[in-house]
Amino acid sequence: MFYPAYNMLTGIYVDPDTGKIGYGEYTEKYKEFLTTMNKWYSEGLIDDIYDENYNLVGSDVTDEHIYGDIAGSWKGLANNWEQRLPGILQKNANAVLVAVPWVQSTMNSKKYTPNTYYSTIDRTTVCISVDCKYPEAAATLIDYMYSEEGGLYLTWGVEGESYVTNDDGTRSWTEAADEVIDYYDGSFPRKFTYAMAHVSFPRLDQNDTSATREQQYVDACELWADAELDMIYPKAISVTQDQHNAAVGAESDIGGYIAEMQMKFITGEEPLTNFDNYLDTLKKMGIEDLIAVYQDAYDRYQAR
Repeated sequence: MFYPAYNMLTGIYVDPDTGKIGYGEYTEKYKEFLTTMNKWYSEGLIDDIYDENYNLVGSDVTDEHIYGDIAGSWKGLANNWEQRLPGILQKNANAVLVAVPWVQSTMNSKKYTPNTYYSTIDRTTVCISVDCKYPEAAATLIDYMYSEEGGLYLTWGVEGESYVTNDDGTRSWTEAADEVIDYYDGSFPRKFTYAMAHVSFPRLDQNDTSATREQQYVDACELWADAELDMIYPKAISVTQDQHNAAVGAESDIGGYIAEMQMKFITGEEPLTNFDNYLDTLKKMGIEDLIAVYQDAYDRYQAR
């Protein structure tokens, strides 16, 4: 979450200062990031987030802290108001969730998002695969779902069952729609089986899912939409596993080494005076060759 404050992202990214491809954990900026994280860790502002194998702890640990009213802040989706808050309120009746903006770069004052899925074909796009046996039928269905009638169904469900139309033309949920059921990755009101943004069909204009959401959800989405995407490596560029292996070797575990050293640097097990040794090890593991592979693919993409 805090990488963008130092004009970098984790892993492969587009350096906003040079326009070239970089690797976040193979930069001097990363040392500044680690220095801050080590300071916060020593002051007790951040907790242990790694297990004994240097992996980030799982949701079982984070959920325990969240629902135990121990965690003060965490990265989550806008659905935390439905998924998390009810459980937190059982521990702390005065609990509230407040969305915060992306961190601001200390170098150019921009707010970059670290969420790479913002650059993918996502919630506003639908594709028909070349392997689809009935493309005409698929296109007909898609046309309907993008229509006002189809969008209304996807957003509100079935009239008389999940919603009613009021005399003034507005719509309201029924009691059945507000019934909490087990669904997807948690317990949600039944209405979100129709209007959950990250699992439902794309909607446009008046059929946007925000029409059915609480204002705090809508405000959070608008706040998080205010972000720069410049550092995200385009998802349209494909680098194969063979190309990756050719650069660093099939047996290389650059990611594992980085994770291990990050934990050690942050907790103080490894002093930051050894940061140059860490960079030298990554160089020997072939990280510069790996960056070159992504740079070449990026250059070809830009020149298309």
